[in-house]
Amino acid sequence: MLAVRGTTAEGPALNLPLFEETYTVSQLCGEVRELLNTALPAVWVSGEINRLRVHRRGHLYFELVEKGAGDQIVGKLEAVAWRTDHQAIEAALAAAGLELAEGQEIRCRAGVDFYAPFGRLQLVVREVDAVFAMGLLARRRQETLAALAAAGLLERNAGLELPPVPLRVALVTSQGSAAYHDFLSTLRESGY
Repeated sequence: MLAVRGTTAEGPALNLPLFEETYTVSQLCGEVRELLNTALPAVWVSGEINRLRVHRRGHLYFELVEKGAGDQIVGKLEAVAWRTDHQAIEAALAAAGLELAEGQEIRCRAGVDFYAPFGRLQLVVREVDAVFAMGLLARRRQETLAALAAAGLLERNAGLELPPVPLRVALVTSQGSAAYHDFLSTLRESGY
């Protein structure tokens, strides 16, 4: 590197680089984009949907946020699902009985893109994990109900004839719980 050395009235020499590489804005943006695409071609990211909007051309735009204590946002990324990906995501979620909504926690597979004209980092969402969106508990409930229905057990109790006043009743709950006290008070009020 060549540099021009000079002295000033204040003292020491001044270093001015003459031949250090200089990028244009678009060149630097291209380097950043290439670096991101190489380092993070596709990643799974989870967060909460915020500011969800559908463009007239069918693209889906939203923010993916992470909240900390007191519901404060501790991380935020702009996200986009282009029209064809958006349609595939909607179809996959609809098959699971779901749809995207503000405040919903999702897990999505996305590429990290740097949009040079706005100097903005954004996620390009390609798919959404429907199982994560449903939640583990809801998924287990759905699987249990499906298994009971397949075995013909969901309607089995409906076919049993009950006596006018049951003589034996089972209560499965913690002793002293609200459910326990509600059951006993309802039983007392029934007159039986």
